[in-house]
Amino acid sequence: MIFNTFFQWTLQAAFADETPIAHADHVVQPAAKRPKLVVVDAASALRIDTQMGPIVEPLPQTALASRPPTAVTISFLDLPSELFALIMTYLPTSDLLNLAQQFNDRLRAESTRAYLIRTRILHNHNVVYLTRDVPAIAVQLLSAVQLFEEVSLVCDLFYFVQYGRELCNFAMTKTSVRSLCINFHPQEKSLLGDRRTSSSLVAFLTIVNECCRTLTFQRQLRDPSYRKLTIARPTRRLCPLPAHITLPRLSALTISAVILGVPSLATTCHRLLQSPQVQTFQLDDCKTQQECNGVLAISTFPLLESIIIRTVDNTILCIEPAFFLRHAMVNTLSLYAYAIYDSATHPAAPRSRVPLPGLTHLNLTTNHYLWMLEDPDRLRRCYLQTPNSFAQPQSVEFCSNLNSLCTFASSLTQYHFKGLELSIQLPNSILCHVAHFQHSK
Repeated sequence: MIFNTFFQWTLQAAFADETPIAHADHVVQPAAKRPKLVVVDAASALRIDTQMGPIVEPLPQTALASRPPTAVTISFLDLPSELFALIMTYLPTSDLLNLAQQFNDRLRAESTRAYLIRTRILHNHNVVYLTRDVPAIAVQLLSAVQLFEEVSLVCDLFYFVQYGRELCNFAMTKTSVRSLCINFHPQEKSLLGDRRTSSSLVAFLTIVNECCRTLTFQRQLRDPSYRKLTIARPTRRLCPLPAHITLPRLSALTISAVILGVPSLATTCHRLLQSPQVQTFQLDDCKTQQECNGVLAISTFPLLESIIIRTVDNTILCIEPAFFLRHAMVNTLSLYAYAIYDSATHPAAPRSRVPLPGLTHLNLTTNHYLWMLEDPDRLRRCYLQTPNSFAQPQSVEFCSNLNSLCTFASSLTQYHFKGLELSIQLPNSILCHVAHFQHSK
């Protein structure tokens, strides 16, 4: 293997902390007998007594030719981390896996890190992606070798069941899982309905409850239903787990309305909506205003400062005033309704203008046009974008997006802002739309 060729390195004697053998018989004169510099006066040059011999007698050429070079042995494991990692990149995958099973801690850690980078599981030094097709050996190595002090984990819900024990072992090491993103797909009916899913998720969250700062439930766009669980159902009764879990240090929570509708996960997720330290809350995938109101009604975050409501359906969602009364510290509001699905239908608009409290940051898609600021003087930044940025530039929908953007921007003139920063994101291919419009004339 290439590893054997780098196991020992030699350096010349010039770098060794020892006296060459050829100089051993020569006596070095003391400092008192060495030639001194004598200054006659300021204008004269320096005079050196040349009658004294040299400090060290010159080494005979025959001694230099006959003396064998002295070598210093350096282990491969003593190399700097940068050079160590560079050598690992040239090893084949089979050799990396063999080195990952050695007894030396550094050798195991560096070879495991190189393998995870090669398989695109490890990104940016401490971000682990357990998504799509993950080899079983990769999860086993993560649970056996400590690579990080802090880590961000992006994991499919499927792997919490398939490799639940390994992931719990990974979380029980000295590694702190500060950020956790759980991917799922609504079509995975058997996985979402399996009781092992909730128990595995609760077991993992119980371990990371003191270190997790960010938790995200994210819906996948690609259907992974082809994956099937290969672990057998437990034959004996498992130890009871708490029906709900509390993350006392959680500061940011993103949850999907789809996951809240799963009966086996509802109790656990509803408890997360009572996290005391959450400052940023994001609710995704609500299809109706009633569904949005139901989630917000059971949500209580005493320290909440920012709320985001986002949906990919052509549905305009708003927040009831009662929610702002319970969360008086909210200063940032984001309402996004991306008309990606059902873009041909027009959503039902609210019957009246929705009052918004005194905000400092407001982010909206332009289909949220019926709103009213109670304290416009506090608003410092407003960000606008069109509902659908993927519409064809020749389509009528593209024109509707531009019209809604112009109408929304014009409605801001009714307020007298002080130092407002307005940002507008124009649709993609707007230049193509303008060129098509001019050509049609």
